[in-house]
Amino acid sequence: ADAVEFATENLEIAYQSIDTVYQHIAALRATTAFAVSRAIARAVEDIWDCSRNKLFRVIGCETTDKLSPSDIILYCANIIEKNKDAT
Repeated sequence: ADAVEFATENLEIAYQSIDTVYQHIAALRATTAFAVSRAIARAVEDIWDCSRNKLFRVIGCETTDKLSPSDIILYCANIIEKNKDAT
């Protein structure tokens, strides 16, 4: 949630470097960027294995290729930003 929130507020930065997002969250949570990256990767693994169809409904498309953590973060950030603009 922190990564998506930061990416939503800083889309340009998130598109340039997902590592910057991880570093920001690491500083926020007093951990390492590597730990943040692994935690997000595990969450993405769980989403892909258990809730893929729900993910497809949220992002509005289906794919047979597994999405990367950065793909999911950026998809979600863009959806939130788009919904902000609609209200």
